[in-house]
Amino acid sequence: MDGEVRFDTGSRAAYSTDASNYRQVPIGVVVPRHLDAGVAAVSVCRARDVPVLSRAAAAPAWPGSAATWPW
Repeated sequence: MDGEVRFDTGSRAAYSTDASNYRQVPIGVVVPRHLDAGVAAVSVCRARDVPVLSRAAAAPAWPGSAATWPW
């Protein structure tokens, strides 16, 4: 995968909340460098039944948006 895969506490904490009181600390954080790398990361997660929540610079921070989606 072309990008970063992070499991450190700081990265996981940064991606654990939205604009609500809901908090779910992720298993890890993937930061792909391009679309194909993102597709590859989601494919790996899907093959292993790992939940995925897509976040981006323009992703909503509405309450409840941190609920995982069963890809």
